Amino acid sequence: MSTIEHLRPKGLFHNPAFSQAVVASGTRTVYVSGQVSIDENGALVGAGDLAAQTTQAMRNVGLALAAAGASYADVVKITTFVVNYAPEHRAVIAKARAPFFSERQTAGKHASRCQCARFAGMADRNRGGRRRRLIHKPGDER
Repeated sequence: MSTIEHLRPKGLFHNPAFSQAVVASGTRTVYVSGQVSIDENGALVGAGDLAAQTTQAMRNVGLALAAAGASYADVVKITTFVVNYAPEHRAVIAKARAPFFSERQTAGKHASRCQCARFAGMADRNRGGRRRRLIHKPGDER
């Protein structure tokens, strides 16, 4: 049997927005490569618009998850890299990302552990960020 256990370690602040620690057991792990705001034809989506770029990157992650037989409900950890990150970007990213995780909230699950990291740039500076996901797919021990 596979499980995802959201721990609440004593001494760590309990934040309802994410879990401080997660234990995934008896499962298959899926790694999704970093996704950017390009469509299936390689065209940039949302040049200069962080919300539009985040939405497209999240759509791309969703397609990769579906190909692995997973969904956003299975995501355990998120890392978002943002070119020239500023603190005010966090709210923009969170708002654009929220609809993709609504199934987690409906299922009564905590949000996945998330972090944002600033980095200097990418080959194409119009592509604002990359999203990397660690997926826990219950019931699949392949």
